[in-house]
Amino acid sequence: VIPAVLVLIVVRRLSLHEAWRELGLESSAARGYGFGLLATVRMVLALPFGPAYPIDPAVVVGTVLLGPFAEEVLFRGFLFKQLVTRAKWSVGWAIAASAVVFALAHYRNVDLELAGQLIRLSLGFDPGGLVQVVTWVGGTILVLAPGGALFAWIVYRFGSLWPAIGLHTWLNFWWLVAHGSDPRGVFTLDAPGIAQVVALGFAFLLTFRKPRRALVIEQSAMGN
Repeated sequence: VIPAVLVLIVVRRLSLHEAWRELGLESSAARGYGFGLLATVRMVLALPFGPAYPIDPAVVVGTVLLGPFAEEVLFRGFLFKQLVTRAKWSVGWAIAASAVVFALAHYRNVDLELAGQLIRLSLGFDPGGLVQVVTWVGGTILVLAPGGALFAWIVYRFGSLWPAIGLHTWLNFWWLVAHGSDPRGVFTLDAPGIAQVVALGFAFLLTFRKPRRALVIEQSAMGN
């Protein structure tokens, strides 16, 4: 969050308040979290079907309180919006690119994995390791990029970052309550996982039915 704000202050020569607004954080946080709760509250029905792992308080802080805020600021408030306003990308391509980067960021050490396998391949070792890593990376993108695209589209549609932060926060909260500190990862196709997909679909419908207020991006793009 801090580097994103500093880049806007130094490169764009914005004040702290202007940088905060540029990231989409000037509007109501309460409404954003309310939107996320409304879209995800049905996940309560799936809680009894999740595995009963204990909940680590540190995971609560990172996964529910800090993680969603930081990720939305970086991938949607900064990357997505700067691709549109500064790089002049179309909204669709900016959504796709930010979604793929968001997905790759959840694959631990993807750069080291790929570099290591490419070196092994260049030295004449079995290419099976590279194929395996590429398959894992592709699977990560297929699972997580659609959610990242939805978050970016919500930011564009609302003209605010808070609804995406709220949705991301509540999705992580219900997932954590259902699974605890589950070592299996961020998504599992069980009852809570299916409920999460349904919640994302409901968030899409809520956003689709809302009159578009994407004035922040459009006005900023015109100003550049």
